[in-house]
Amino acid sequence: MCERYQRKIEMEKRRLEVLEKDSKIFHVKALELQQSRGGINAVKESDRAISKQIRVLENRLDKALVKFNEALAFNKMLREEIDNLRRERVVFDQINAKLAKELHEKKKEMAQIIEISNIAYEARDQVG
Repeated sequence: MCERYQRKIEMEKRRLEVLEKDSKIFHVKALELQQSRGGINAVKESDRAISKQIRVLENRLDKALVKFNEALAFNKMLREEIDNLRRERVVFDQINAKLAKELHEKKKEMAQIIEISNIAYEARDQVG
């Protein structure tokens, strides 16, 4: 699951880079168009179109950044959960080992008691 989010983060980073490149390209093109076109209205119209395109691209960039930050936050939460589960597993393994040791001791103790009782039964049978 963590790998999936890592891949999503990488994809968003790449998208972010592409959008930033596109934004720079459009900005450069806007300057070139402004210089190449003649007339006041042509420049104003060109500026409006370029400004609109810049706003669109910046909006996309903002949305991509929001998604990226959400993915980072979710990834952080998953890492914390994984760390907690690892700590719980260590505690569980310690308890399990302790219980296994206690069980082994109880089995030994029970075997000794059975042996003692068998000896007592044999002694009783011999006396009686």
